[in-house]
Amino acid sequence: QDCTVHPNCRLLSGSMGNHCQHEETGAFHLDSHRNCSTTLDCDERNACLGLGPHARFPSISQGDLGHDTNEATLPMERNRADFQAMGAVPEGWVVSREDPPDGLLALGGSACIICQKEDRRPEVSPRGKLAVGPKHKMLLALPDWAVDVPRVHTLVQYFGTFEGLRKFCRLTRVKRAPNFNLVVFECDLPRGESLECWLGEHGSLDEQTSQELFRELLLIMASLHRTSHSVITLWGLLHPSMVFLGPHGDLASVMPVGCLLSFAGAKSCGMTLCESMSSHWLPPELESAIVASDRSLMVDPSARSAADTFSAAAVVLHAMRQVSPAGLHSKEVLLPESAVDLFSKVLYVDFHWRLTCADALGHPWLCSSSSKSIKHALSRRV
Repeated sequence: QDCTVHPNCRLLSGSMGNHCQHEETGAFHLDSHRNCSTTLDCDERNACLGLGPHARFPSISQGDLGHDTNEATLPMERNRADFQAMGAVPEGWVVSREDPPDGLLALGGSACIICQKEDRRPEVSPRGKLAVGPKHKMLLALPDWAVDVPRVHTLVQYFGTFEGLRKFCRLTRVKRAPNFNLVVFECDLPRGESLECWLGEHGSLDEQTSQELFRELLLIMASLHRTSHSVITLWGLLHPSMVFLGPHGDLASVMPVGCLLSFAGAKSCGMTLCESMSSHWLPPELESAIVASDRSLMVDPSARSAADTFSAAAVVLHAMRQVSPAGLHSKEVLLPESAVDLFSKVLYVDFHWRLTCADALGHPWLCSSSSKSIKHALSRRV
């Protein structure tokens, strides 16, 4: 889809993240809705970057599908990048020596923590958690072919509209580094402690806490896929290290790295996830996209919603019994019958028959937890 003002000014592709050719290499700040810092005037630069009152958000079309034919044949690499050389570090900020959260690199790419110059070293809690505050940010660099900038802008607009997304780490800035073929994302640090660390310290989540976690994750997925035209998705890429819990096992924040990816990027990152874990963690439709070039995730909104529901269920099952979806029916895994029924329906191989996130929220196992929580809260008030 082309800009009608400048023939050379192309709308960001829905799957590739290509940028306006008039755009300067500088960053654009999402909070202030500064979209495209150009050296030439462009009357439609807001629409070109998919922001502003007259934005044209790209839809997923058949034309977008040809871009990933020869891409995502290898796993996304984890490497070090010189964020200072890329000009990704804002003025008055420096790169911290602290390591970024593991979840930020679970799917590959490069990452670091930056802090304001007057506060060069972030405070660290006794358990090794970074202090969360406005003086510290995370930077994540991904290859330009692997990201989907228009959907990122849409996600930012969702933050202020849907309560279910308030626990996503807030994205504050996007910068292109064309000389490095990278796009850099700046976001807030997550609150709480990663699920992996929490399980290592406290052991598996009990049933009621697991029910609450599952419900909150499903509410997030329902917010992402609220209509059949929604384009925001995690592509089923939700690693336990991207989920952060509070001191009582409650959901504190989520790093939505998958929402930044194009279809090609999702396949590449899925391969990276398989290297660190098991392919059983991948939704079957994403595994089919990698192995058999299946395009259901690209063309079918219900497939994307089902993939995200699958990933949420996999995370909760891991939190309860620390097994992958393939181990649900193992004799060693003891779960309530109602819980097994729900997990079986949301982890079903064929996404056409998989329970949707909205239907899963009405399952008796989660509804019984909701009534128990209300009774517990009332008893505490009394």
